[in-house]
Amino acid sequence: MKKLMYAPALTEALKEEMERSPVLLIIGEDVCRPEDEDGAFMVTAGLPKLFPDRVINTILNESSIVGLGAGFALRGGRVVTEMQFADFVTDAIKMIRNYSAGLFYRNRIRLPMVIRLPSGAPGRAGPFHSTSPEMLFFGEPGLIILAPSNSYDAKGLLKTAIRQDSPALFLEWKKLYRLPLEKYPPELDFEIPDEDYTVPIGKARVLREGSDITLVSYGPMLFETLKAANALKEKGVSCEVIDLRSLMPFDFETLSASVKKTGRIIVAHEDKEVGGYGAALIQLLTQKFGLFDWLDAQPLVVGAKFTPHPHNPILENEYLPNAGDVVNAAEKMFEEKIFASARIPEKEPVAKESVGKLEGFDPSSSQANTEKRIELTPMRKAIAKRMTEQWQRPHIHDKIKICFNAVLKHRAETRLEFEKKTDTRLTPTHYIAYAVVKTLMLDQFRPLRNRFEENVRPDKSVDWAHPKAIFERDFVNLSIAVATKSNELFVPVIRDAEKMSFTELASAIADSAEKCRNKKIAPDDFDNGTITITNVGVFGTDEGNPILTEASQMASIAVGKIKHGPGGHFGKIVLAFDHRMFDGKIAGEFKQALKEYLENWNVDILSK
Repeated sequence: MKKLMYAPALTEALKEEMERSPVLLIIGEDVCRPEDEDGAFMVTAGLPKLFPDRVINTILNESSIVGLGAGFALRGGRVVTEMQFADFVTDAIKMIRNYSAGLFYRNRIRLPMVIRLPSGAPGRAGPFHSTSPEMLFFGEPGLIILAPSNSYDAKGLLKTAIRQDSPALFLEWKKLYRLPLEKYPPELDFEIPDEDYTVPIGKARVLREGSDITLVSYGPMLFETLKAANALKEKGVSCEVIDLRSLMPFDFETLSASVKKTGRIIVAHEDKEVGGYGAALIQLLTQKFGLFDWLDAQPLVVGAKFTPHPHNPILENEYLPNAGDVVNAAEKMFEEKIFASARIPEKEPVAKESVGKLEGFDPSSSQANTEKRIELTPMRKAIAKRMTEQWQRPHIHDKIKICFNAVLKHRAETRLEFEKKTDTRLTPTHYIAYAVVKTLMLDQFRPLRNRFEENVRPDKSVDWAHPKAIFERDFVNLSIAVATKSNELFVPVIRDAEKMSFTELASAIADSAEKCRNKKIAPDDFDNGTITITNVGVFGTDEGNPILTEASQMASIAVGKIKHGPGGHFGKIVLAFDHRMFDGKIAGEFKQALKEYLENWNVDILSK
């Protein structure tokens, strides 16, 4: 293991890949120079001596460089091209769009070419040597765009880009080329392995976990973003910081999981705020990938001013974004919730945002009739939207009273041994869940497992009255409603529950609930459920009317409080079902079969 500055790490990656592949060429402007000062920023230093026939100077014509590289790649080679400055890539736009990325995308032919672009502001370089070029090409199908922020990723991503078979833009940050290692923040201070390694394309890195706000960045602006996260931490704000690394394709899964957890997102970069990468990324996340309903505040972009890049260092400092700009953006997001709290007099009555009594509330006070506006959480927004949509479906509710004597007797006899063996608290919910799954798998109850192919209108709403087809399913993905102490509701899905033993199912339910309470659940864990079980009895409720929570479900169950009465312990189970899929006869038979399974419990829950 060793530590390298950014530029030497790139040099090492090129050297190793040249040794690895005899058909790899390096071409570009001044990649060969006297006295081992090869390359405008000495990234190819020493390589012409080691590979004299494969490190080749070109004319000062960026279009020709890309055209030559693409032609060589099409003839079976691999090529790394270098331009002196990313600013000059505008002269090669046609070659990159039409004859590199376009050719690869349209024809799906092998075209392994990496275009290295020294990018960003090195300081006092003016408008002709300070460009961040990512948005010139973000919308080009077939083109990978990489933007490493540290030496480890710079080496690993460059090696990955060289080895894959499509064109890639590789943004190298001039400000980082010779940045001393002691100036790297701890989150970016990585050691470089002696052995070969690569970094995956399309995978972001979570540098710091947090719960209040997501800060997304890349390149040198990531350093400022981490400074901002430190400043916000002192104000009591927990920041999740994400290094994108790959701008196209970008890591939607990581971003989605973070935004669903924090409800707020800021994208910070050195490019201009207007028309920059951040605006396009936020548009995709909120519009195409549906994260708008998870947001507590308007997403923001922190970027450079909408002017040409100035020469004057004082003006340049004003032009480029910094940590203070990120902090200011966060303050706007939170409004008075956190940052203005210090301005509230200590003795002024303040309504708590949590459920419960209002501390300091005096009915005789003139302030008793005031109102306080509180933003909806992402979860409440999602629930509001889902509830409104799903109530348009033809719900039918039917209930049945079940005797739980056999279940409670069995639980009393096996609880200690079960909990010692599994480290999972045994509850009646586990018995009900297992019985529901086993009953659903009976052939006569296939309609409860199936789902419709719904008819989606152009405005994305569902035409519930005209489903297209039925999908038959031979599995049960069990959804379990989980309420947290912060009054949030999650409905995670336990996949292929029909294949699980009682012990496995109980453990899966407990694990899912724990992930929800710790907000470690993944977005994919909520999709494609078959049936939902909600235990309203834990809140003392005798019975509840469940809702069909997603289009993939034809049924949902609410379990009421189990109470002692004449003849033993009884509880009510209410079944909600979609009348479009099946009629009351099947629903009634399912309830009766479930009742018989629970009232005549004979499952050895300790066996596998």
